[in-house]
Amino acid sequence: MKTEYKTIESLVSLNEKLVEIELMVTPEELKTFATYCIKNDIKFNDWIRKLAYDDLSKI
Repeated sequence: MKTEYKTIESLVSLNEKLVEIELMVTPEELKTFATYCIKNDIKFNDWIRKLAYDDLSKI
């Protein structure tokens, strides 16, 4: 099964209900996340969403 990832903007345009969460990370983790996002030209929120999908698919 292939998972499709959507941007926050596209979800809003589809009238999808969005849920706000609080993410607590260390400064070093934040640097790692930011570096990954910059290198891969993706938005930080989209990367967090991908991490959640990947983790949930392991269940």
